[in-house]
Amino acid sequence: MRPNTVVKMPPRSAPAAERAAATPLAAAAGDDGHGGSVPRSGGETVAQCILRTLDQYFRDLDGARPHQLHVMVMRAVEEPLLRFALDRSAGNQSAAAALLGINRNTLRKKLIEHGLAEAPPPRAVVKRANSRARKSAAQRRR
Repeated sequence: MRPNTVVKMPPRSAPAAERAAATPLAAAAGDDGHGGSVPRSGGETVAQCILRTLDQYFRDLDGARPHQLHVMVMRAVEEPLLRFALDRSAGNQSAAAALLGINRNTLRKKLIEHGLAEAPPPRAVVKRANSRARKSAAQRRR
């Protein structure tokens, strides 16, 4: 966010539902914008959904030890989140990055990591002569 950008936040005294309505993405994520959780009407928060899913995952493991749980969860959450942001911003990566609150270059890197975008072709490497060698050649010519 730019230093001069003004972000309007509802006052803390506002009811949770009102605060959530002020930030639609936070409401969709089940976050009231202040670190709490606000369930959507009749639904569950994203955090509750993740906990429920992890409980089921551990039940399905039936005593087996989990492997790289953090990587698995982050990948499972991050890819749909990236898809959602891109879809919501009609494919505009700058708008999607702004929606997510991350830098556009970070978004681009994550899209490539998840196979949602192609990496740019490698740049042609232009080999320059060693500066010492150029100086020596110039001195010999004198």
